[in-house]
Amino acid sequence: MYRSAFTVIFMLAVSSLYAQNDAAPNNPRVASTRLTLEKADAERPVNNGMSGKAYRRMLPAGFKDIVEAEQRDRIYATQKEYHAAIQRLKARIEALEEERDRAYEAILNEEQREHIRKYRENRKAASKKTAETLLPANTEQIESDTP
Repeated sequence: MYRSAFTVIFMLAVSSLYAQNDAAPNNPRVASTRLTLEKADAERPVNNGMSGKAYRRMLPAGFKDIVEAEQRDRIYATQKEYHAAIQRLKARIEALEEERDRAYEAILNEEQREHIRKYRENRKAASKKTAETLLPANTEQIESDTP
């Protein structure tokens, strides 16, 4: 049941991407998005589910105590089967979000873009300062816990 539900969602996502691209072939924004997506697909390596950090075999919540060994293996095989496709879709989503953010900034005038740039720099500096103040406290706690 979960596999068929995922397949339906996957097919809807893929078809909506193609429908969006075919909707306005002469629109320069759609054409640039299409080029951005093709470039993102070409530049990003497709993870085949074999690297340990990017792909982790894990049973869905609540399955651990009820599945048999053969079912567990089939679940892991299903995860591996869908992993690469999911990673490609995530890459496409990331590319679309980047394109959207560039479109947002294109709407702003130069003064507004400068204001946003300074705002982002201030947020980054504040985040870095917070991390620096918290890091020594965590390090001391870790050192005191070790025998």
